[in-house]
Amino acid sequence: MHTPVLLEKVLNKANLEGKKNFIDWTLWLWWHSKKIFEKFPQIKIFWIDQDEKNILLAKKNLEKIWKNLKIIKNNFANIEKICEQENIKWEVDCILLDIWVASTHFDQWERGFSFQNDGPLDMRMDTTATKTARNVINNYHEQDLFIIFKKYWEEPSARKIAKKICEKRKIETIKTSEELKNLIAEIINPKFLNSTLKRIFQAIRIEVNDELWVLEKWLEWACEVLAPWWRIIVISYHSLEDRIVKKFFRNEEKNCICPPIVPICICNKKQRLKITTKKPIIPTEEEIEKNPRSRSAKMRIAEKI
Repeated sequence: MHTPVLLEKVLNKANLEGKKNFIDWTLWLWWHSKKIFEKFPQIKIFWIDQDEKNILLAKKNLEKIWKNLKIIKNNFANIEKICEQENIKWEVDCILLDIWVASTHFDQWERGFSFQNDGPLDMRMDTTATKTARNVINNYHEQDLFIIFKKYWEEPSARKIAKKICEKRKIETIKTSEELKNLIAEIINPKFLNSTLKRIFQAIRIEVNDELWVLEKWLEWACEVLAPWWRIIVISYHSLEDRIVKKFFRNEEKNCICPPIVPICICNKKQRLKITTKKPIIPTEEEIEKNPRSRSAKMRIAEKI
């Protein structure tokens, strides 16, 4: 069972009364969209997901029931192309992007997302993609591994772990999450092992799926397809994602980005967004108690102008 994060706040902030088109970019067992259907039955929902299992499950359970639902298998980086194909560019009233990996992904040992279950080093959101965690661990240069571990999670032992991985793979290919976990355990103090494993596995997942680059591209195109005065809602789960969203929203709220030393604006930039959440919306203590995985969630909202 996947528990949607900040569900009631999404419903309240989406402002969908009387609107036409809503895009949910990560349905993950359809709970956000299910509640939106119940509250706003007139709206057409486009659901885009790159996970083949989610697509098949949703088509089996939803398409015959919800006539106003369109299910599309694609990466959310391709937002502009998808909106053009569906003829809804500039007619989208609200876009929701929930960036976290669904609970169901962690529970599927064969996906290799979690160090708590042994499985093949995969970590692909789109199971048809070619790059896997096994590719990253066994083929990346030691310096590249160090950069990934340091850049994505500022892992203190990044250098040491990258070196250990490269030493191990000279002897044999590292194939499973358990093998990776065990080799890291050889060099990390048991007191800090779980937190280190969490950072390393998440850094690898970000690299496999190009998550930060895709997020930056998605934000840019979301501004292009959104109808004037309607909303972008982004729920992020770690500081790098939230920093990208915060920086983008602030930049797009400005009319000029020229350096202070330039006396007259030469950038010709125009404001595209108005931020409606000066501080991120976070889960309540009650929600965190019901769903511990929501504890790091931050929701930011901006309106197209």
